[in-house]
This record gives sequence, structure tokens and C-alpha cells, in this order.
Amino acid sequence: MLYDKKTFVEEGEVLELFEDSVFRNSTFLMPTINGGHVTSIFLESTFSNIDWYWGTFNDSRFVTCTFKNCTFRGTAFLSCCFVECNFDSCRFAHDNVGGQCSFDDSRWYGCEARNCEGLDGVIRAGAE
Repeated sequence: MLYDKKTFVEEGEVLELFEDSVFRNSTFLMPTINGGHVTSIFLESTFSNIDWYWGTFNDSRFVTCTFKNCTFRGTAFLSCCFVECNFDSCRFAHDNVGGQCSFDDSRWYGCEARNCEGLDGVIRAGAE
């Protein structure tokens, strides 16, 4: 399903949509998200002020997306692709049992990170 130019502000309205959907020019402003399995494509979308705990992104695509003031705790990004994305003041932190965010087999092309925690070397390593 295609969602174009939509703004999402409630966790409940979007978690079930994250499977096999395409989001274009969409904005995500949910303050807290717990869990969730994401297998979608995000085009020119914005994620702001989100605190995401134990999410799993599997084979998701992010193209020219912006992440601002987001926190991901113990979140897995598995085989994801990030193209020309901007990360500003984001944290990729441990969960409450010490699990780290992971980026196994993810790829990064032309992405930038400013004032972020937990992405050190990840973007450069994924671009090689």
C-alpha cells in the first residue's frame, strides 16, 4: 500500500502499516514506539523526536530520509539500505538489558550523521 504525504502521530495507527508498505513524503512524529517489525520502503520521509524500543527493520529501504532527535534502543536494522539520508542528533543506544542496536548487512550510500551517538564508523563501514 502507498501512503503519500501523510503525517503519523500515534503508534497504534502505524505499526500494522509498517509491513510491505511504501511511504513517500511522509512524516512520523510518534513520541514512543515499542517493538514492531518493519519491511517497508521510505522515500523522502521524516522521522522526528521518536523514541523507538526493540524495533526490527528487515530489508527496509530509506531514500533521502531525515532522522532528527530520534532514539533507537536495542533496534535491529537487518539488510537495510540507506541512500542519501541525514541523521541529526540521533541516538542508537542499548536496551534495558544491554542489547545494542545492530546493522547487520545494511548498506549506506551518501548518508550524513551530525551529533549522533552509536553510528560511529557504521556509515563509513557500510559504504565500503
